[in-house]
Formats: sequence, C-alpha cells, structure tokens
Amino acid sequence: MSDEKERLPDHLVRPTSRRQLRDEGVSRRQLLRTSRRWARTSHGFYVPASVDATTVGQRLAQHSIRLPSDGAVGEWASGFLHGLPYCDGLSKDGRTRVDVPLYVGRRGRIHEVEGTRVSREPLPASDLTEIAGIPCTVPLRSCFDGMRNASDLVEAVVVGDLWLASGLVSPAGFTDYVAAHPGWRGVPQVRRA
Repeated sequence: MSDEKERLPDHLVRPTSRRQLRDEGVSRRQLLRTSRRWARTSHGFYVPASVDATTVGQRLAQHSIRLPSDGAVGEWASGFLHGLPYCDGLSKDGRTRVDVPLYVGRRGRIHEVEGTRVSREPLPASDLTEIAGIPCTVPLRSCFDGMRNASDLVEAVVVGDLWLASGLVSPAGFTDYVAAHPGWRGVPQVRRA
C-alpha cells in the first residue's frame, strides 16, 4: 500500500490507547471526563478534547480503531472513503447520523457501541482494502451490502445507482458478485433492484 493510503488526512486524529498515553506521561486524572483535555472515543481509546468528533472522517477514524485486524468499515462508510458522492453518514433527513457499519467477520469480538452497527457476516480477505489508514470493504462488497441492507427497494436502487454511476462498480462485475453469494440475507432485494 502507498504511504498516502496508510496515513490519515491531517485533519483526522487517530485515537490513542490509554496505555500509550500513560507511557507518554498522561495521568489517569487527565483522562477523566472532568479534565476537558481528553475525550474518550471507546473503551480504552482517547483523542484530544478539541477534536471535532462529528465529521464523517473522524467518526470513521474513531470507530475503526476498534476493528480486529481482519475487520473493516462497510456500506456508506466505505463509500465515503472511496469518494462516492452522498455518503455523508447522515440519514435522509440530512441531520440524523447513521450508525457506522463495522464488519468483523464470524470471529470478531467487538460489541456495538453508540453510533455503530456490527456485522459478523463472512468477510474474506478479497473483500478488504484500506484507504487513509482505515480498513474498508472493496466497492463490490460495499455496493452489495448497501443494497442488501437498504430499508426498502427504492433505497436499494439508489445505492446501486450511486456505485454504478461512480464507475467503481461495473454492471457485469456486480452481477457476477451477486451470483456468487446466492444465499446471503437480502439478496432477493438486490436482484429486484
């Protein structure tokens, strides 16, 4: 992978573990919520309190730190990293944040926390890539899962159209991908779309 794909953009801050912060001289007291110097992002991980945790990229950086080595963010979150338009992490109303989909495979041992949704469906290495240091699913898998998990047929069509229009997914490649996963939950909706 290139250095560009391995680094987070400058405005994003990767959470730091409590152990690493303690090794760097940050006291337990400084990590308490009352200190206003550090913000806890998840169990055992922190960012400086000044970090804007509401941006899409920062949300992905903060939640992806919890992923196992063979895990990834998927669906709209992967779309954001791949540069897909309209993948802003907001629901149709334009205000409500959508949960970050974390894909951990069958053996993943993380739990859902506020702002996340955990999937334990199979996650082969061929469905994984990394962008800006954040592991994500490849476009075919992201499109497939987004369409399968869409709330209705119209939303599934919109998801498919976005991926196809971007050129990141080809009709033939997607047709083959769907055919290779016939028994997966939500496939009938994908086929109808």
